Amino acid sequence: MHTFFKANRNYKQTAEALFLHPKTIRYRLNKVEELLKIDLTNPIQLVNYEIGTYLLSMKRSSADE
Repeated sequence: MHTFFKANRNYKQTAEALFLHPKTIRYRLNKVEELLKIDLTNPIQLVNYEIGTYLLSMKRSSADE
């Protein structure tokens, strides 16, 4: 998800960054939506998860120091 948000929610750029096919990215994000019971087309939920992944990456980087 972090790479997806970093690529401005662009499936093609995300796929290129992860060396995967764009359809694979779509499939995996659909599975994430299913498992977490979220809707990534809902702007409010999307922003919440984007902020969450950003905070998680900040926490991980501060733990490494």
